[in-house]
Amino acid sequence: MKKNIIEIVIWFIIAIPFALALIYWNRLPDRLAIHFNFQGEADAFGDKTFNVLRLPILNLLIFVVLKLLPKFLLSSMQKEALTKRYDIIRILIHSMITALFCVILMYSLKYTTNVLLLIGYGILVLLLTVGNYLNNIKPNKLIGIKTPWTLKSTEVWRKTHHFTSRLWVVASLIMMCVIPFISELFIARLLIIYFIIIFLPPIYYSYYISKKSITK
Repeated sequence: MKKNIIEIVIWFIIAIPFALALIYWNRLPDRLAIHFNFQGEADAFGDKTFNVLRLPILNLLIFVVLKLLPKFLLSSMQKEALTKRYDIIRILIHSMITALFCVILMYSLKYTTNVLLLIGYGILVLLLTVGNYLNNIKPNKLIGIKTPWTLKSTEVWRKTHHFTSRLWVVASLIMMCVIPFISELFIARLLIIYFIIIFLPPIYYSYYISKKSITK
């Protein structure tokens, strides 16, 4: 029953953009913003008929992919251990896409919207939550820092994910406190630095731990 509730919640989140597109269809301009520059300004536009449904359809496709991936990448034991965390991550991914659609809809309807700030917070909430779950995650091929070194050693996997969990949580919290007080131009640049900080050090750390354990 609990699993059914999760699926109902996800389907509800996916349905929101379709419902909003139907409600606001006649109020939307014929050309919609489809890309934003580092100032949070639209710099590319596309036909309404196709682009208003692009993100909702993408959300549906991602739903299918996320449902299929565990069947190919996880054993039965791993599925049982990861189900709760994976379901929360699925909810967050679909919520982020729905939120992005809402941001673009608000912008298209001429509401005052800080596009980069809202998108940034969506990304930060997702990675903060994932980072929190990485601390105790068991080795698998679906969720985590999957380098040649973490996949070869349970100990390297454990230490790498303990380090990565703290890094992602701290970096995300710092970013969430900082970005409301800076210009949109610096939000985009700071997010790029944030991505470098949270992704490159864990890869190097897994290599370092692996080499360190070999030399002992």
